[in-house]
Amino acid sequence: MQFDTFGYWLFFLIVLLLFASQQQRNARIILLVASYVFYAFWDVHFLLLLGGSTLGNFCLGRLIDGSEGRRKRLFLIVAIVANLTLLGFFKYCNFFIDSFSTLIGLDGQSLMLNIVLPVGISFFTFEGIAYAMDIYRKDIRAERSLFNFSLFISFFPHLIAGPIIRPHDYFPQLEQPWRLTRVSIQWSGYQIIKGLFKKLVLSDSVAVYANQYFSGDGSVSVWAGVIAFGLQIYFDFSGYTDMARGCARLFGIQLPINFDRPYLATNISKFWRKWHISLSSWLRDYLFIPLGGSRVTVWKIHRNLLIVMFLGGLWHGASWGFALWGIWHGLLLSIHKLSIDMVSEKIKLFFTNRLGLAIGWLTTILCVFIGWIPFRATSFDQALRVTGDFLSVWNFRLESLPADIFIVIGFSVAYMCADRHKIIDKYLEQGISWKAYVLSIGLVLCLIDIFMVRNVSIPFIYFQF
Repeated sequence: MQFDTFGYWLFFLIVLLLFASQQQRNARIILLVASYVFYAFWDVHFLLLLGGSTLGNFCLGRLIDGSEGRRKRLFLIVAIVANLTLLGFFKYCNFFIDSFSTLIGLDGQSLMLNIVLPVGISFFTFEGIAYAMDIYRKDIRAERSLFNFSLFISFFPHLIAGPIIRPHDYFPQLEQPWRLTRVSIQWSGYQIIKGLFKKLVLSDSVAVYANQYFSGDGSVSVWAGVIAFGLQIYFDFSGYTDMARGCARLFGIQLPINFDRPYLATNISKFWRKWHISLSSWLRDYLFIPLGGSRVTVWKIHRNLLIVMFLGGLWHGASWGFALWGIWHGLLLSIHKLSIDMVSEKIKLFFTNRLGLAIGWLTTILCVFIGWIPFRATSFDQALRVTGDFLSVWNFRLESLPADIFIVIGFSVAYMCADRHKIIDKYLEQGISWKAYVLSIGLVLCLIDIFMVRNVSIPFIYFQF
């Protein structure tokens, strides 16, 4: 069940009504059962995998919490290795077989295993690793309730594509009494409608051009194809996150923000503080800092940045295109770090005025969109060819961009200008009149119905990760 289908919203409404009709303990049971039913709709065969991963992480968490010294470290290693082995087998086994067979000159296709990738596996394995490491660091105690831990892993609004949630944020919310307030209803409704608009109108309208270009349709220019994909992936994933956060809050759970207008970032470091925040913060806290973070020598800092972003790229998928995307961002972060350390204060001051910020923004957005090429390309050769075409000044013509792309960009700019201080969220948190709320939601629903792309099914991009 995808978030942009009638079936999902019927399922969600039934679960919410059942949840609201019960006392807190029974309501949580309904939510857990519903989460497993939701996962079964994707592939019932993977219910055992989800349950086994949950039970294994729960038991290892208890063992880590109850041990000291070497035994504690040993159980942590077992937890990390077990989660990475699970992720590695389902996601990377065929990738390594193909890469190794190509290296030694064998036919990789004949060695491939018939492995189906379980949806959401990248997200719930990372949550398992975070849980084990937080216990080891004594940031949290191991959860005593297998029921609560199961709900932490399987909570259906975030199960398939995040955001990645931290145990210290999630478990305390389970103990809070559930109340469906006016503010939570209005805020959740706004997030859900906003997410649907992003997906059905903005993302899907430009996805058509991205798909045509990267499938070899010569009628779409290189700039149209690349810009279309950059817009598609942002509106697609942030739209999903908006809906996930809206759904979760109606059940009394506040999921973390995952996007904070990343395409307005004026340098690459700011971009990564605004893009897929739950993943970038996870990579920082559980990979970059354990490698030494910024406390080591200069060259090791840059080495760590490349390692972290390379692995972050592979987290997205088993292909060298994703790895190249990660290496590209690692290099950008390393260059930005070097520039901060080496340039004079006068130059730094220049990049705080309007002209400097504009130059910083243009440079950042260009680098980010170049990075989307290997991320979307179907092969390494296509990535190189498209990058060359994209960087050729002769290929840049504004008239080659379809009107839909200009409309999406124009709407986005208008929305961000109107809501530059996030005043809509502030109004909703204060509670607005029901009349104004219903009228505004109704208007957006009408716009969705008028402008949504019909007769084309475009899955959420991050469901494949």
